[in-house]
Amino acid sequence: MRKFTMAIYILILCKVPLSSTAQNDCKEPNSLVSITNMVTGKTELLVFTFTNPASVEMESAAAKPPFENYGGVKVKVKGSKFIEIKFHTLNPGCFPKKKTAFTSLVRDIKETEFFEGYATYVVGLNKGVRLEKNHIENGNKYRKFIFRFSKS
Repeated sequence: MRKFTMAIYILILCKVPLSSTAQNDCKEPNSLVSITNMVTGKTELLVFTFTNPASVEMESAAAKPPFENYGGVKVKVKGSKFIEIKFHTLNPGCFPKKKTAFTSLVRDIKETEFFEGYATYVVGLNKGVRLEKNHIENGNKYRKFIFRFSKS
């Protein structure tokens, strides 16, 4: 018990967050502040929001299981089709708030990497869903990477 108490004391002194919600209100450039999705008519939007000025780079591609996190542990992602989304040069000290409600198009979203400026997410899609397009919107405070999915 004494070792456990000492470990907690050291974490508090070093300001190490005990959970990923401890630093969710980051304001630094390139901070991933939220991942949300919403249904608009017959399409669904998946939005990754970063603080501006953002120089984050993004790439996406179709992916196939099995998926692993950066520690080599298998990550189970629900869905029949998958898209892997990678972000580079983001602020490594801020953890995104995830506010996703899974609908008929996007089945699952799993983080497989969030380390030293890199983040990777795997999006699981239901059968017959396709990525219609992705684009970037720049606002005053935020830069948004928006993915639009629809039924084939």
